[in-house]
Amino acid sequence: MRILDDNPSSESKPAVAKKPTRLAARGRTTGKPAGKAAGKAAPKRTSQIDILAALEHDIVSGSIKPNQRLDERELAQRFKVSRTPVREALNRLVSSGIVEYRPRQGMFAAAMTMSQFFHMYEVMAHLEALCAHLCARRMSRADQQALTELHAGVGAILEAQDVAAYNRYNQKFHDLLYRGAKNPVLEEQVRILRRRLQPYRSFSFEFPNRMRESHAEHSQIIDHIMRGDSDAGERAMRDHMDIRRENFSDLLVVLSGTLLDG
Repeated sequence: MRILDDNPSSESKPAVAKKPTRLAARGRTTGKPAGKAAGKAAPKRTSQIDILAALEHDIVSGSIKPNQRLDERELAQRFKVSRTPVREALNRLVSSGIVEYRPRQGMFAAAMTMSQFFHMYEVMAHLEALCAHLCARRMSRADQQALTELHAGVGAILEAQDVAAYNRYNQKFHDLLYRGAKNPVLEEQVRILRRRLQPYRSFSFEFPNRMRESHAEHSQIIDHIMRGDSDAGERAMRDHMDIRRENFSDLLVVLSGTLLDG
């Protein structure tokens, strides 16, 4: 029996090292363990949408005052992000009218008077009612199905009292009515007003029971549209948008600290 030793002249063949796999090679190059499965998820970064929603809320609630300057650097520090997503969020707020850009000065929270708010809301309420009226006559079956499915899927949102999620549902609901009216001019005009007033309107869902009330009112509007009752659909939307509602006065109390006199 032959005994092998460490003598290099031995007849034993040296072990051949296995060729490193591509994954292993990559692991050595990057300093990461080869073949390591996905580890802990990276902390969620604040997105442009998060920044936009936070700034909208602060402006509507009065935390950011009308004509107050919005400094990119300060906001980036607040949200712990670079200035790019802050700039993108501010530009979107400029397009909606809630923030205004002043040349050589920067971005400022837009000032809206109480009378301007009422005048815009009055027009928007009539346009939304017209959308409901036309939807009862013109909405396609595909849009009707999308509307009912959207409305039926809100139960979990109501149970969780998720204001942000309900706001997203509410915007989709009204978007379907704008599209379903099959009038491009009407759709364009009502969207312009909605973008300007949306932050103020959405704030109402923070009041107790308003989300459930809104959802019930949507149910009535959908029922009239499905039955093709255009006049009833229009009346239901007018009631839904009525500024004489009790909870609308609660909203105005809050907005009085944000909207200017005049």
